[in-house]
Amino acid sequence: KRRAITLGKDTLSDVPFLYLTGLDSFTFSPEQRQQLKRFIEDGGTLLINNGLGLASFHQSVEREFAAIFPDQSFQALPVEHPIFRALPKLPARQVEYSPALQMADIDLGDKPTLKGLTVNDALRVIYSPYDMEGGWHTVDYPLFRGYSNLSAMRLGMNIITYVLTQ
Repeated sequence: KRRAITLGKDTLSDVPFLYLTGLDSFTFSPEQRQQLKRFIEDGGTLLINNGLGLASFHQSVEREFAAIFPDQSFQALPVEHPIFRALPKLPARQVEYSPALQMADIDLGDKPTLKGLTVNDALRVIYSPYDMEGGWHTVDYPLFRGYSNLSAMRLGMNIITYVLTQ
């Protein structure tokens, strides 16, 4: 069941999975940071999607999670990670990116780009610096910096399956 959560106001005690997405810069309050840290340390999983793949959102994610977990930083998930093969019939080890992202001066190849934070020996924060949600909604927007529709769907289904089975 999907429901909107307001950090700092709503309880997260009965929530196993959170999804955070955005387009612009943001800042968490100290209370929101503490609530997210407690949620993650207690075994919750957070999926972060950089809507449209914008630098301002990316910088906020890096800054805020450095404040929440100062002794850690996001690490690239290797293509061998189980998250990319949670559903064998839906391979997510090779992906296609949107035309706008392909034209950017970034060496992406055909491998997925996900980052993660491991907390208490488990992958608890999964971050996509390139937009997956636009692919889930089959967006055809010229500035869309993310995964192609099919790749986004495969990658998203593998992430959800991984989270639910770990």
